Amino acid sequence: MPDELLSLARGVPSTDLLPVEGLRRAAQRALNGPAGVLLYGDAAGLDPLRTWFAQRSGACVDDVILTNGSLHGLDLLGSTLNRGRAWSAVEAPTYDFALATIRRGGGRIVALDRDGMDLDLDALEREIHRAGPPRLVYVIPTFQNPSGATLGAQAGRRLIELARVYDFPVVTDDPYRDLSFGAAPPPTLHSFAPEHVILMTSLSKTVAPGMRVGALMVPKRHRNEVYDLASHTYIAPGRFAHGVALEFCSSEEYPAHLATVAQALEDRATALTEALNEELGGFYRMPEGGYFLWIAAPGGDARRAAAQATQHGVAVQGGDSFFLDDRGNRFLRLSFAGLRPDLMPLVAARLRAAWREWL
Repeated sequence: MPDELLSLARGVPSTDLLPVEGLRRAAQRALNGPAGVLLYGDAAGLDPLRTWFAQRSGACVDDVILTNGSLHGLDLLGSTLNRGRAWSAVEAPTYDFALATIRRGGGRIVALDRDGMDLDLDALEREIHRAGPPRLVYVIPTFQNPSGATLGAQAGRRLIELARVYDFPVVTDDPYRDLSFGAAPPPTLHSFAPEHVILMTSLSKTVAPGMRVGALMVPKRHRNEVYDLASHTYIAPGRFAHGVALEFCSSEEYPAHLATVAQALEDRATALTEALNEELGGFYRMPEGGYFLWIAAPGGDARRAAAQATQHGVAVQGGDSFFLDDRGNRFLRLSFAGLRPDLMPLVAARLRAAWREWL
């Protein structure tokens, strides 16, 4: 195996995309401000940062609860939402850590096939007629992890209509929304029906994952229970990180940083898809935003393909963990966020060497 392992396996940015100096300045400003960022505070988080998230998301500031990344928000929801209901629904495929979190919350999970812009909502409605409304429906509407696809407006509107008719919450996980490579994505599902949609987001993909700053926008009917659980779990979230995030994100540096990151990700996605098309001779479609490229596994065997790729110096993620069943072994997820564009031809050449018997 080559000495240097090039990783496409994790949805993590390379360190050159982190705004180190901007965050250093923001931290100093936060420390020079009110000392409250170094003390306990309200369980909902730092109020000015709650306001910032609310304004960007079109939410009411009272609905915003700051979290330790978006997965923390999902864990809070799994412990509170509709506990008397027996099942939840997710997309197939879906984010593997979210799937594990929903499993931990208990109850049966139903997978709704996701194919690009479409979601099998007929299956959702059939299950509702059979078993009653779900505890929650979890979706990643924009530049989805793992598929990179964006849910179409028509499917989104129908999902919201079902939520209204059968009275269940739609949990939308939307941390990639600001990382578009071109046209703006469709309106958020939250903007259609804030009373039935819980919006999760974070700064992990746009600023720095180590900050662990996320936000949960919870309508009034669920807010108090989620807030009470948060306050009795950790007293208060990390206010210093909130102060740094507020100073950075409310400064002139944030829009410029966001544009830089989106362009860098587009350059990496372009370089990867072009290199794969040249080396592997297939057709790999350029993503429209986000971090991920979702491809068919050579030979239909992701486990073997991932193992051979590792032997040739490239780490990729098999699709197994993104499904409830074994369909995931037909797919691979490649994250282009962590490698510079100039490394993508080497990645593709190594993958060709790993998979040459199938190509």
